[in-house]
Amino acid sequence: MEVIQKLFIVDSTVISLFKDILKVAGRPRKDGRSKGGIKAHVMIHAAELMPCLVQFTEASRHDHTF
Repeated sequence: MEVIQKLFIVDSTVISLFKDILKVAGRPRKDGRSKGGIKAHVMIHAAELMPCLVQFTEASRHDHTF
């Protein structure tokens, strides 16, 4: 049980936006349209299964900076 107390789970997901407010993530679409997005980075404490850190960034930002 001592290991689970020190374990954290990190995940990220992209939330698409209706307008191009932020930079576009990924490759350009074939139809030429693009829309930005927000990436939600979440760190969860494994023993409690509750988020302990949530950070929102541009969808185009790399995960390794989190």
